[in-house]
Amino acid sequence: MKREGFLACSVLIGSLLIPSCRKAQDAPAPPAAAIAEINEAAVSEATGVKIRVLKTESVGVSPVNRFYWIQVEGRPLRDKLLEISRLALDQIIAAHPKLYHSFTFHFASADESRGAADLKKCYARTTFLPEGDWQKVGRVPIDGYDAYVLAYEAEDIRQR
Repeated sequence: MKREGFLACSVLIGSLLIPSCRKAQDAPAPPAAAIAEINEAAVSEATGVKIRVLKTESVGVSPVNRFYWIQVEGRPLRDKLLEISRLALDQIIAAHPKLYHSFTFHFASADESRGAADLKKCYARTTFLPEGDWQKVGRVPIDGYDAYVLAYEAEDIRQR
């Protein structure tokens, strides 16, 4: 009797899991144009710094945290990177209002990195978080991102 109960439970659980797995596999892959959330030419023209989006990534089941790796010409300083981030944020939020709960931009110098093959050579990072706090991500409602703070952090890169 225990075997029959175990078998019945296994079949029931399997019948519930298999369709959901198929839906996940059948879901269309995100388009390669997902990087197009940021209009590189417009940001480059507005800031005077040529940029190139190397990679975008969302972490988690739902797209709560959004990460971008951006290659910049030269090695712009804090104010210019914050300006680039603000313009990119405006474009992303316009394309996907109230979708992402946090944004992180990693900046790599075109002189020091080889593009997408070398994403770890970032010299600075900006984050856009609710009230500037990672712990509030996903817990604070998105109402026009008014309570969000754009912060800058420089990173030490050890050359090997």
